[in-house]
Amino acid sequence: MVKKIIMDVDTGSDDSIAIMAAVRCPEIELVAVCAVGGARTVANTTENSLRVLDAMGAKGIPVYSGCNSNLVRNFARHRAPRRFTPPVIVNGREYRMHDDLLSLPPSVTAPMEQNAVSFYIEFFRSTKEPVTIVASGPLTNLACALSIAPDIAGRIERIVIMGGGDKATNSSLSAESNFWQDPEAAQIVLASGAKIVLVPLDCTHTAYITKDEIAHLRSIGTFEANYAAELTEQRMYVHNAQQPLEVPDCAPIHDAFVLCYVADESLITEMERVHVDVGFGGAGDGHSIIDRNTRNPLPPNCLFARRANREAFRDMLYRLFTY
Repeated sequence: MVKKIIMDVDTGSDDSIAIMAAVRCPEIELVAVCAVGGARTVANTTENSLRVLDAMGAKGIPVYSGCNSNLVRNFARHRAPRRFTPPVIVNGREYRMHDDLLSLPPSVTAPMEQNAVSFYIEFFRSTKEPVTIVASGPLTNLACALSIAPDIAGRIERIVIMGGGDKATNSSLSAESNFWQDPEAAQIVLASGAKIVLVPLDCTHTAYITKDEIAHLRSIGTFEANYAAELTEQRMYVHNAQQPLEVPDCAPIHDAFVLCYVADESLITEMERVHVDVGFGGAGDGHSIIDRNTRNPLPPNCLFARRANREAFRDMLYRLFTY
């Protein structure tokens, strides 16, 4: 059965691979793409989303531009500093985890005039079909929509979120990037009553792609495989320098893994039902707080992913990008 999804993205490197996977996946129908400010400004994440779709020749998938800044602006409270990540130099070339604009031709397709927040409200109040949201950026768009129209929470089939972390962080002492960038939004979504699957760094870090597997992607020869290889290699250089994983010369593709999980749930091999809240302020800003109280635990509000079948994920990318 084909699963209808809306992607909520801050399109940089891994979101781009996720969009390409969604378009090529026969088990998924991509209904719309909603851009949010996060890895880059919403103007850039919107343009990057359009660039990927245009480069693929994917017609008729609307792109909505959404929120550019977090719900509580940085000057409103003391925030934990984000870890500084300077560019990585390899063979004289600079690499960052996400470029401001993707190395693709400028888009020829325009975004929709309606903003992402009002689109969510209108769409979920009118649709009769089950539609999943795959959210791989800060949750600002969704938090705004759920705050304005809390009734839509029960109309969303589920929200699959790439975000948070228990023992793994990447933006501060205690937080993953998407939750760190808008902790209040993450808390609003987790408390909304919607059905939520939370796929944190703890899981996506086990879904890495190795240097040899990047070379295999390149050998496939399609646009999607070549571009996925280019972006994953860029991520590998940054991970090697700034956040080495359990094996050398590898990189996770967080957002693409979450997208592929929606098509094939066997990609997550360990999951627990827990209650998660989000920390605010100082060193706890954006921290994923899992209720470990065994005496009087809070009701679970999400499924929390722990581990991935990385070989199945890798093989799925090979298959999707071969045609």
